[in-house]
Amino acid sequence: MATRPTPSRLDIDQQVMRLEEILDCLVHTWPVPPSQPLADPWIPNDGAQNVVDGTDQEVDLD
Repeated sequence: MATRPTPSRLDIDQQVMRLEEILDCLVHTWPVPPSQPLADPWIPNDGAQNVVDGTDQEVDLD
């Protein structure tokens, strides 16, 4: 079985620097949170409640 070569300290440092650059870009380009908070993801929506106002009234789209 072939063994992988051990990366040098320079290789590791370069990879860490590249990851830091990527993370920095993600932090500055990540979408801004919506002004209205999203529904609690831990509460399943079984379709019985209106997600907008929490009631069980149907919305007439006509």
